[in-house]
Amino acid sequence: MKRLVLIVLLFGTITSVVNAQTEQGRWQVGAQVGNFSYQSQNGTKNFSGSISPSAGYFVIDNLLVGTGVPLSYSAFRFPTAIAPFAKSISTGYGLSPFARYYVGKTQLKPYAELAYSYSRSINKQTQEDVTGQLSERTSLASSTNLTPTVGVAYFFTNNVALNAGLSYNIQASKTEACDVNNNLVSFTSNWKSLSLGIGLQIFFGE
Repeated sequence: MKRLVLIVLLFGTITSVVNAQTEQGRWQVGAQVGNFSYQSQNGTKNFSGSISPSAGYFVIDNLLVGTGVPLSYSAFRFPTAIAPFAKSISTGYGLSPFARYYVGKTQLKPYAELAYSYSRSINKQTQEDVTGQLSERTSLASSTNLTPTVGVAYFFTNNVALNAGLSYNIQASKTEACDVNNNLVSFTSNWKSLSLGIGLQIFFGE
């Protein structure tokens, strides 16, 4: 009988903890990491990566509303036929409000998310000619991105979860740069893509 009572109490404790993970009034902070790569071949080197720290609040049970701050960096260096080297460095930043809904009452919770982001990036291209003179060009770009995501979060504890999500990115971008005659030109592009992101998130509050 004592064993049965202990099992019932333990089950009740686990259930209350699991239910408390995504209940109204809690906060979440975390970071989504993706698209880190490095390549080096035949004098060409390329590195790129992105990270998006985020914070959110459960306005009702299971519904998290918040925003992320997407940050990106890429560097590309390569030899050319007329110059010892050329390189391109791009840095980006933005803001990405989102809403995420968790499903279930277990440690493994599927979720659906919708995010909208606006970001800007600065690209600097530097080239050295055969005389050792450096030339530099700068271009600016902005983009909007609508991103529905489906994923799953595993709660190691009441306060820590690892999540993985598959996102469908619908992006529109605009780039402005100066041509060889120093005239400002711009062009737009639109594309769609799939991406996989993995992140660690911390939850706190009652």
